[in-house]
Order: sequence, then C-alpha cells, then structure tokens
Amino acid sequence: MATALLAAASSTSTSSRTNMRLIASLILTAALVLLGIACSPLASAKSPFVFSLPTPGTPTTVALGFDLEGINNISSVDETFEFTGILTLIWKDPRVAFDPAELGTPEIIYQGSYQFDEVAAGWYPQVILVNEGGAIQKSGVQLRILPDGTSILKEKITAVAEMDWDMRSFPFDTHQLEIIFAILGHESDEVRLEVQPIANDQIATIKVPEWSLENSSLQLTSAPGTAAEKTTEKQTATYRIEATRQSFFVRRMITFPMAIIALLSFSIFWMDKSSLSDRNSVSFIGILTAVAYQQIIVGVMPPVSYFTFMHGALVISFLLMSATVPVNLIVNELDKRGKRALGDRIDRTGRWLFPLLYFTAIVCVFLFAKLAR
Repeated sequence: MATALLAAASSTSTSSRTNMRLIASLILTAALVLLGIACSPLASAKSPFVFSLPTPGTPTTVALGFDLEGINNISSVDETFEFTGILTLIWKDPRVAFDPAELGTPEIIYQGSYQFDEVAAGWYPQVILVNEGGAIQKSGVQLRILPDGTSILKEKITAVAEMDWDMRSFPFDTHQLEIIFAILGHESDEVRLEVQPIANDQIATIKVPEWSLENSSLQLTSAPGTAAEKTTEKQTATYRIEATRQSFFVRRMITFPMAIIALLSFSIFWMDKSSLSDRNSVSFIGILTAVAYQQIIVGVMPPVSYFTFMHGALVISFLLMSATVPVNLIVNELDKRGKRALGDRIDRTGRWLFPLLYFTAIVCVFLFAKLAR
C-alpha cells in the first residue's frame, strides 16, 4: 500500500513539473514576441495611429502588380480555373520612415509569415479576389520597407477564380480568363488603386493541356459595390488572359466518331428492302450511340441552358438517324405491296439526301453558334 502511495506521489510530482515547464515555455514565447514587436522600427513610429491610413484625409495610392507563374487547371464543367502567381503591392507610409545610418541597414525586411504577422507593425492594404471560387492559399510573404517609408509587399498565392463562360461554340470556344483584385474595407477616396505594367512574355512559358494562352494584360477596372461597402462602384485590378481551346481532343473523341457513326447508319439505303430487321438494327445502333454521346457531353460541359454547337451536332445526328426508322418501314411496306420501283427511288434519294442534310445542318449550327456569341 505504501509503495502504491509513493508511486502515485511520484507520478503527481512529475506531472506537476511537466506542466510548470509548459507554462514557462509559453510565457517565454510570449515575452519574445512582445520584445520583437517592441524592438521593431515600426513600433517606434512617431504617430500613435500606425495602424490607420498613412495619410488621413488624402487618398493613399497603392500600386498593384501581378506576375502569373502558372495555371494549374481549367475546368469547363465548373467554369473555374486555378492559378499561381506573385502579388505585389507598393505604397508609401511616412510614419514608418527610418534613418538607414541609425539602423545600419538600407532597408527593413520582414520575411515569412511569422515575421510579417507577429513582428511587423503598421498599416497595409488587404487584397481580396473578387471572383474567388475557392480558398486562397498563401505560400510565402515578404515585406520590404525603404528609408522614405515606401513599403513593398510580395505574396505568392494559389487560388481558384470563377467566371461566366460562353460555351455556344464549344469545342471551338475562346474565353477571357479574369483574375479580379480589390482592396478590402476602403473607399476610393481613402485608397486609390493603380496597376503596374506587366511583361508581354509573361505567359509564353505557361502550358495548360487542351488550351492555348495568349494576350495577357493587367488593367484598372471597376466592379459593383455592396451594401456593406456603402458604395455603388469599387476600384478593381483585372488580370486577363485569352484562352483558346485546342479542339482536337474533343473532335477526335466525340465529333469525328459521331459523324462516322451517323454516316454509317445511312448505309441502310444500300441494304435489301425486305430485310427490315437488319435495317432497323443499324438505325437503332446509331440512335443509341447518339444517346450515349449525350451522356458523355454532360461530363465535359457545364449544364448550360442555351444551345451550343456540340449539342446541335448531337441532336442533328440523333434526329437524322431516327428518321431512317420510318423510312425503313415505308420502304418495306412498299416492297410488300409490289411497289418495288418506288421503294428503290426512295432508297436512291436517301443515299445523297441524308448526308447532304447532315452536313448542311452541321454547318448551319456552327454558324449560328458563332454569330450568337
């Protein structure tokens, strides 16, 4: 019994010492953080309003730049695209100006999320992605402060942007991918947004399967405000990329096979008129194939309510292959009634009429989809 009590007392003492060490570690960590903030040049700024706007009463100019590093994915079904890039913000805050001779350094650098979030003190613009389609991931941050108070903030971000796509000419479609930035929480009379020029060859090395990218630009734009922002319009910076679909994959996997199947179904006009079951078998195989391809399209296109070229091509294939079934019945009935010559005339007409109708309708749907954009 005494042994058990001694063991329990020893265990309690060990647990107490462990807790004391943990508390001491937390106190030391908090002290180091407070010491770092206290020693920060920004914390010793003359103005007590170091967290307010740099120049109250005068709009603070923020220059925004964006260097696109890559587009990870473009989803036609979700109408989104994922991108990675370096966001740069430049503004001037006289309150954080310093004497380089006194500090012994030409600039102050806060590197990494810990130094930026916990050590650096001062105002900085909070940028949001207006057309955000998912969580924004930040994998790196750096803040440079020059002697005159000019602050340069760089962040590497990975995000998903969403937009409305016009899919009428799919798979021969072209889209303007847009990344729209805005300053959070400030009116235009408080913060004035500017954009920095970008390199023309910024997207030359970016490759995305099934897509061709060109003509990138960064422009100052505007977007509708919200009730919370108490403004009808807000300043935005929009990075645009022209993305053109490389349609060979869709043509090889869907449109070309579907056209071949449709043309092969018209071979019933060369078959014996008395073999009704064989002719209908060919027709129904084509019809079921068209239905199956419509299910495939659901996986590569968003559920749009308007008419697209791909939908039109499949509907035309389905209708013309379905039209061969009543023709088979009519020709077979004429053969039973001894009107073989009339049945032969229908078959000969169908040999050129159906392919002509098919290609003419495809061209008309393509032109309609192009003009409707």
